[in-house]
Amino acid sequence: EAIMNWVWHAPPRLCWRNGVASRLGRTFCIPASTAAPATPLPAAAGVPASASAAASARVRELRGFWAELGLPHGPSLRLARLAASEGTAWSRPDVLRSRLAALRAELPSLPLPLLLSDAPGLLLYRPRRLREKLDALRDLLPAADLLRLVRRAPDMLSRDMAKLEDRLAALGGLEGADAPTLAAEHPRLLREDAAMLRERVAVLRRAFSPTLLRRVPRDRLALLLTFPPDRLSRLEYLSAVYPGVRGHVGDLRLVRMKTHLFRKAY
Repeated sequence: EAIMNWVWHAPPRLCWRNGVASRLGRTFCIPASTAAPATPLPAAAGVPASASAAASARVRELRGFWAELGLPHGPSLRLARLAASEGTAWSRPDVLRSRLAALRAELPSLPLPLLLSDAPGLLLYRPRRLREKLDALRDLLPAADLLRLVRRAPDMLSRDMAKLEDRLAALGGLEGADAPTLAAEHPRLLREDAAMLRERVAVLRRAFSPTLLRRVPRDRLALLLTFPPDRLSRLEYLSAVYPGVRGHVGDLRLVRMKTHLFRKAY
């Protein structure tokens, strides 16, 4: 699952210590983009300079390919560098054009920069495999607006569908809640560990009756499901010990409260 889920990190930072500051344990850093250009490193031992130059030229060529498609400089450079580090389809513009055409045919209104920033690994799927993933996601969430879902979370298509099904089943333990609709509107829940979701669901079932659970807005319920079980257990505790507190203070405020403040108050 992680193989297809690329994440772009913030620009690297260059750090150094000087004579006085290092004794104080301080490190001064500047963004790499503002630093003076580094002197090019010589080719690695055993690697001809011509091979290194050819790789650099290939990256420049592929960066131009992505730039022509409208990608900003940063994403186009990162995708071009995948050709050097990963090889395979990333280094073949003809294959990339074919995969992009398949994506556009299946997801016509999905913005290309969004797709390639959040889930570039989808380009490694052959057209048939892409359709299989889309069909599996439709079967899992039949009432969902699939295009809207993928727009909000393109990485859903690159995830293991068996794991998504397990996470959806965990959400189904919430009596009175429409788990497929909840997951479609808040796909981040399908990124959570299934065992952890089951723990959170179990606590919420003890903290809410099925009737009350049906009245909780889905946005609020989805947010509650992102808190750890020990925070959610506060609601169960207060229902038993101080029944009126939850209605007066509010569930979200109670689970967000710092531990020492909660213990002091209740």
